[in-house]
Amino acid sequence: MTITEDDIDTLRHMVGANGKAKDRGYRNYFATDASDPQMARLIEQGLATAGRRQHKAMGGMAYFHATRLGCKVAGLTEKETDRAFED
Repeated sequence: MTITEDDIDTLRHMVGANGKAKDRGYRNYFATDASDPQMARLIEQGLATAGRRQHKAMGGMAYFHATRLGCKVAGLTEKETDRAFED
């Protein structure tokens, strides 16, 4: 598996684990261009999945979500990962 520091930073942002967030795992989504090559790479490596919604009004943006493996790579604990998957 080849991931960059930028990929890890994106995963951390996706699950709210960047900066000094106290509630790591409080979210599990990232909105970007539906054809973002970084997201394609993360999906291919099993670290993220494509969301169900696209925003045509927002220029083709789509939601992406970290997988459990993606949460682990982002540095979340098991409890924080469980929180990231709560509805």
